[in-house]
Amino acid sequence: MNTDALEKPSESRKIQMQNSVIAELHSDQDWLAAATVLRVLRPQLDIDSFVKDRARLTSEGYRLIGIKVNDEVVAIASYIITPHSSYFRELQIHDMATLEEHQSMGYGSKLLTEIDRIASEQQCGRCFVQSRAERHSAHEFYRKNGYQDYSLGFIKKVG
Repeated sequence: MNTDALEKPSESRKIQMQNSVIAELHSDQDWLAAATVLRVLRPQLDIDSFVKDRARLTSEGYRLIGIKVNDEVVAIASYIITPHSSYFRELQIHDMATLEEHQSMGYGSKLLTEIDRIASEQQCGRCFVQSRAERHSAHEFYRKNGYQDYSLGFIKKVG
């Protein structure tokens, strides 16, 4: 997918929140900090490989936004915008995570609000997220933030 036509929505946009900033994460240092947060959700994540893979991921449209409190990344969300036959474009959320000591402070909801804004700005017809079946608290979080139960997902590992 050619992502040159899409704006980098959070690149220059920073939202000030009480003692926090939300912005797209670009630098190796930011990606390193984001990987630490992402390990809350994906403990098996190889942090060094994640940071080294930044160029490939971003060239394929992967975006990473985060909330920093006092310059520390405490919550992240990753997404990609893809073409869609029915919705023109769709924003697919790949991951959302918050450091345990910062959970239940509203950061996840703030990230979803920013994702909704980006999706609207990028003319996406919808936002889509999948959550593993056993993650009941995540399901309630998405419902609380206006997301509806939609489908049952299936995976098959290949290669």
